[in-house]
Amino acid sequence: MAVDYSFNSDSLGKRIKELREARGITQEQLAEILSIGTNMVSCYERGVHVPSNKIVALMCEYFSVSSDYLLYGVSESAEDILEMIKRTSDVEKMKVLVRLLFYFTEGKSSSLSVNADLEDIKKALDRLFKDKG
Repeated sequence: MAVDYSFNSDSLGKRIKELREARGITQEQLAEILSIGTNMVSCYERGVHVPSNKIVALMCEYFSVSSDYLLYGVSESAEDILEMIKRTSDVEKMKVLVRLLFYFTEGKSSSLSVNADLEDIKKALDRLFKDKG
């Protein structure tokens, strides 16, 4: 599933307003937090102006959201991740598992290539469990 990264200032404004309201703060309070004018917050929320990179970063930090979410509405909730996993082949799942096992047991990334076949994965697992057993 491809992620839509098309930008829409109206949608960005709605997300800013939703986040602000979810925090229970006024436009004036958000303006103070961001060190900008209240009118500018209103303009952002209406999609009239787009915040600078600095303001986006400050909003992301304050609201604890990613820039992908703030700018594009793209989020990776647990449900999104589980749905991606369901659509992934067993071979690809095994590759990720092996890489994670190596990462956490060896403290570094696996030397297993992204294009490993099932035999490579089996050898890596055998080696992993033989070394740790």
